[in-house]
Amino acid sequence: MAKLYKTTLLIVITLVVIIYAKIFLILEMPTHDSIMWYGVFHYYMESFISGSIPYWDPYTVTGMPFYPNIPLNGLLDPLVLPIAVFTKLFDLSLLTGFIYLHLARMVIFAWGAYYLFRYISKCPLSSLVSAGVLFLAIAPVNFRQSEVDVVFLTPFALYFLLKFFDVEGVSKKYLYFLLFVLLTGI
Repeated sequence: MAKLYKTTLLIVITLVVIIYAKIFLILEMPTHDSIMWYGVFHYYMESFISGSIPYWDPYTVTGMPFYPNIPLNGLLDPLVLPIAVFTKLFDLSLLTGFIYLHLARMVIFAWGAYYLFRYISKCPLSSLVSAGVLFLAIAPVNFRQSEVDVVFLTPFALYFLLKFFDVEGVSKKYLYFLLFVLLTGI
């Protein structure tokens, strides 16, 4: 069973890499509505990397205060800091960081879905296949609309909620994980 699971994992990862190789290698990029938030992301990251936090968003609705809008743009997302470090460390463009941020959110969404499916079905293999199919199903839409960006932590939140309320194995660590996911998701 372990060998079948590893083989399936390898097949799912290979399919994702083959299908989306051009995006992973930054030969293509998200289009349509998903690129709409790049200006805000670029301005915020440029300010953040240079050591300041902007108070004004010049790109949304011809300018508005940043803080009411930050959750919408995901700028308080815990992934933004590693992306900032990653782009600075490897001297990548902020557009590349923006694309990798979208990819990371989709991977985390599918990863959380895997844990949620595994908890519900008690079958790691079918959960892996389901999470892989889910990733392949959401990717085309997410590269155009960025729909997953606002809910990418939801599967993990549901998983931690179920684990916390699990009568057999109540653990405070799941409450802490749940609170972390909910706070960062808000």
